[in-house]
Amino acid sequence: MKLTSGVMILLVLALPALALAGGLGDDPDNEEQYEDDDLDLAAETKNHAKHAKEAAQVAKQAAVVANKVAAHSVKVTGHAKKALKHALGALHDARVESSGLDKEQTQSLKKAEAHLREASKTAEHGKLKKVKDVSDLKKERMQEDLDSTKSGKS
Repeated sequence: MKLTSGVMILLVLALPALALAGGLGDDPDNEEQYEDDDLDLAAETKNHAKHAKEAAQVAKQAAVVANKVAAHSVKVTGHAKKALKHALGALHDARVESSGLDKEQTQSLKKAEAHLREASKTAEHGKLKKVKDVSDLKKERMQEDLDSTKSGKS
């Protein structure tokens, strides 16, 4: 039967209580077994810590990539808005400056303009926010310390 680390911790914590209650006795073999269990638990905890650190590094790399993708997405959206604006201008000019269009063609061009205007309105994007990391926070604290020492001394 495989025990999870939480169950193993509970067992390790419960062992002294069981010994005091007389449930374990003074068998030296049991003491060696408990020392082995403690070593196994320590090794397992170290292994979990190692995996957690690796997972944190992978998550950090994924965040960097996601930020790059978001920044590129903002650029692409900006270019798309410019292209829609140019297309709208060209369509408007074609409708206004063209002669000899019948009523149906004019209405079709007006509808196309309206669709382009709507597409331009919906092509909105937000701004990217810079998340402060540990080095940024350290820099801010250092700057605050410098500012406070300058103002305190004459």
